Amino acid sequence: MPKQPSQAPGHLVEFDTAQVGPKSRIPLWEVFNRRWLSPLRCRTLTAGGLTAKVGCTQLGDVGVMEIKGQGHFVERTREHIAAGNRDDVYLLVLLKGEGHILHSGGTDRISAGDAQLYGARMPAVFSLLSEFHQIAIRVDADSIADFTAVAPSMPTVIRTADGGPRSEYVRRATLIAQSALRQPLDAPEAAEGAVKELFGQLLGGGRAAESYWISANDYIRRNLHDPDLDVPQVARAAGISARHLARIFSEHGSTVAQSIQTARLQNARALLVGDSWSTSSIAEIAHRSGFRSASQFSRSFRGAYGTSASDVRRRLDH
Repeated sequence: MPKQPSQAPGHLVEFDTAQVGPKSRIPLWEVFNRRWLSPLRCRTLTAGGLTAKVGCTQLGDVGVMEIKGQGHFVERTREHIAAGNRDDVYLLVLLKGEGHILHSGGTDRISAGDAQLYGARMPAVFSLLSEFHQIAIRVDADSIADFTAVAPSMPTVIRTADGGPRSEYVRRATLIAQSALRQPLDAPEAAEGAVKELFGQLLGGGRAAESYWISANDYIRRNLHDPDLDVPQVARAAGISARHLARIFSEHGSTVAQSIQTARLQNARALLVGDSWSTSSIAEIAHRSGFRSASQFSRSFRGAYGTSASDVRRRLDH
């Protein structure tokens, strides 16, 4: 039977399903997860029972797990949520393998290098399709500085390969977790504080909100030529939910859609008055700025600047 979580900071607890008979593996795995991570239901499609190995340690309000094993399915239902007594936030970092996360907002594919951020009150199904290696970090939400109640927008997948501030926060949290699992830390309280601060940044508290706003606007400027550029695409690039990104843009007095439109028009106006595009048609400039048609561009340009694109160009010619 897996041991109860230790109260001693940095104490390592391990469990390997190979130590028990095949019929006992999933029940004991569920017990272990209920004590260390969260209540859940586990299923596997392979014969012989679940093969999984886990190591856990506790740093105050921060729980850390390293999990290796074969592919399986994990379901967190509303009944499991009701049985929990903590309002935790989780970060799952997939180091090896691939799978999916199914939730009320749809289905997200996850691959090695991706991270998942989700709240304890969100029902979801996690599938790992093959042999995997994963780091899981659990933090009590009430202990996170600048927590901004974004749990309804989760689960969120963070594509660390895309770069950006969130990728760095995930990388740093993973390094701390791996260090804590390898050997007892000299300063576990400092490690706990660092992880909490990183979770606060991942959740958009404090200075992180400004960095998401900057990242989103930079992505918009670099992808104006794409007529399909939309709010969900920008949110994915920034590494946060569309709802959370909308709140950040609202604090700046705009919406993501308005910012895309404004950036398109500013880009088109710059091209109209620039020398390098002086021989290009207005239709070409509209297309280069992401407008689907010259007529759409003309209406938008006049509405924004009170004059037509043709008039702007004619004034430059005289």
